[in-house]
Amino acid sequence: MVQQLKFGKQLRDECFSFKEGYLPLNHGSFGMSPDSVFERQRQIQQDVHSNSDLFYRFTLFDGYKESQKIVAQELDADVDNVAFIANATTGVNAVLRSYPFKEGDTIIYSSVIYGACRKTLQFMQSRYKLNLVEINLVFPTFSDDIVDAFVEKMESAGGSCKMCLFDTLSSMPAWKFPWEKLVEECRKRGVLSLVDGAHGYGIIPISLRSTKPDFFVTNVHKWGYISQSCAAFYVDKAHHHKIHTLPISHSYQFDEDIDPANKLHDFSYRFTFVGTLDYSPMLSIPAAKEFTDSLGGFEKIREYNRELADKACQLAAKKLGTENMAGSAMFNVRVPLNLPQSEHFLTTRFLQEWLLLERNCCIPLFSHGGNIWARISAQIYLDIDDIEKGLDYLLEAIQHYHQTPKDKITYKSLLL
Repeated sequence: MVQQLKFGKQLRDECFSFKEGYLPLNHGSFGMSPDSVFERQRQIQQDVHSNSDLFYRFTLFDGYKESQKIVAQELDADVDNVAFIANATTGVNAVLRSYPFKEGDTIIYSSVIYGACRKTLQFMQSRYKLNLVEINLVFPTFSDDIVDAFVEKMESAGGSCKMCLFDTLSSMPAWKFPWEKLVEECRKRGVLSLVDGAHGYGIIPISLRSTKPDFFVTNVHKWGYISQSCAAFYVDKAHHHKIHTLPISHSYQFDEDIDPANKLHDFSYRFTFVGTLDYSPMLSIPAAKEFTDSLGGFEKIREYNRELADKACQLAAKKLGTENMAGSAMFNVRVPLNLPQSEHFLTTRFLQEWLLLERNCCIPLFSHGGNIWARISAQIYLDIDDIEKGLDYLLEAIQHYHQTPKDKITYKSLLL
């Protein structure tokens, strides 16, 4: 039946169970699974509920291997270098908090790093006396300029430069990083590359065999059509013995005691069971593959999302009378508000909250380069009319903002 469905509203109505009236323009934050995958996840949870001993001692390990093969194939990676974790932030933490840094080591990163990763770096700086070097990026900018900026900082840091942390696609603003070239430049200088591919799996083609980063983490639940949360965690074989689970759990071994010939010491095995958790999103990956294959595979999905994003990006700039920035299946459009930087945080939260609570539509808003921007995600369950509707809602939100007294510009959500 799925093969006969058209991308857009028909696919949304037939294959996804969004709450009635909700306009889903924020796929990039949390992803969404189709009904068939969600039902498979519920079956797995029922299996766990009905016989936990069998699940945790046998079923989990067999299912892990099946999902591991699927994801390794999509990432073009050696299956033994791929493990599963809760989300991309967990992977970044696993690397940063496992690797044997020394006081004075330098980590280079960009100003558009994901907020949770920035906080992790700040923790590492405070706790272990590492040096942090931030590269200020204001988009749009050329890929070569991004590479040049990282190279300049690496060479300035000299021998103290231990690692560079950068994105595949940054979150806000959504922007495609020249991450493959950055990995290459790191390797030339003996600097470790940690790639935050939170927006990676499913949204862009990836070949880790070709690129060969030291560390790569990517959410599967964002663009891979499984439920929250699950991420793939790639570690080059040279570093297997240095990287450990977060939290440290039953499989932990001292770095120097890890024996490559011992299957119980394998990198991926050590990440299979880290405690009593909900492993059902990871185990539903085969069902997600069935879904994407029935639609023609990820390349066909990416093609639709790119085309929709390109059309919507132009429409957004015209409708709002401002500029846009393309970013693969996610795009950015400047919001027509000229406000001092000090008012950006409160304003973006106010607008975003009004959209969600009053129009049942979530559009992330953020400050960048002295302006307020909106990020919208194209997706196979949307069409151009959906995005135009969301833009109309955004214009309503702006009008409401202008009509609201300054002392009433507030927000309630605790999620930053």
